[in-house]
Amino acid sequence: MEISGRIIRIINVDAIIINLGEENNVLTRDSVRILANAESITDPSTGEDLGSLRSIKGYGKVQTVYGKFSIVTIENTFFIEDDKYSELVSKVELTEIDRFVGVKEKIKLGDDVEIDIPDDRKDSENMGQPSEDIPY
Repeated sequence: MEISGRIIRIINVDAIIINLGEENNVLTRDSVRILANAESITDPSTGEDLGSLRSIKGYGKVQTVYGKFSIVTIENTFFIEDDKYSELVSKVELTEIDRFVGVKEKIKLGDDVEIDIPDDRKDSENMGQPSEDIPY
């Protein structure tokens, strides 16, 4: 099962808060995809609109889960929207990235996120518990 949410706060260049938490069966170490806006795909020969593609701006891991939100550590990203960090570039070699990976877009408040939750996931005793303390 895929669940969708949004970024509700940027803590710093390495961490964000999303509006998905224990109530959504999120667990620490869940993988998070940060999504770019949908981009129209057009056939260059015919000009036909083929649909749209929603690419990924970055990836993160859930670090701490609370009732209605979670803290996510950003593992791979291209930009974060903040004047202080506007030139931040990921460790990924940008010349090898397809242009539909969201390189042009910065991570910002309100961006959509997705987490894949296994259908058989049940309540766990470590839900809501931080996996480790992180100084923010």
